[in-house]
Amino acid sequence: AVTHFWYQNLACLKFRLETNLSPNRADFARLPAKDVDVSLLVPVTPETLWTFFTQPKKMDRWVSKSARVDLMEGGAFSFGWDHGAEKIVRLVPGESVMFNWRYRGVQTLVTWSAEPTTDPALSRARIRHVGFAPEERSTLCSYYEGWLGILYSLGITIATGQDQSWYGPL
Repeated sequence: AVTHFWYQNLACLKFRLETNLSPNRADFARLPAKDVDVSLLVPVTPETLWTFFTQPKKMDRWVSKSARVDLMEGGAFSFGWDHGAEKIVRLVPGESVMFNWRYRGVQTLVTWSAEPTTDPALSRARIRHVGFAPEERSTLCSYYEGWLGILYSLGITIATGQDQSWYGPL
């Protein structure tokens, strides 16, 4: 828990310093009860953000290692890890991609969305993770922290051009 706390706070600080945007911080007083829904403003258009969600070379810069994407419903969607994403369940080109998520025998669904804002120079990157059983609250909270940290990595990569892979240093 202490490691997660410091990781979140240092990632939040780095995001703020690198982008000059106010990040969404993990609110440990109000952890999710049913689903994970995290978002972050990033300094690109939704069209550019979409490429970071769906192009393997760009994904490898902030979230994966050896990503594989076959951009169609039923197509492969992999981070190159030994768990996690497997295939695309629903696709709205340029807007959102939903994929199944498998970890320790539990199947859930994750949606990444590139949302426009009133400022044409900013987009909202959103990750929604659903399908948790009520008894999986600690797992749900871990995903909440993890997905928010991954969004910080995305925002820093976009703002600085520097790789911030989940497998690399912040």
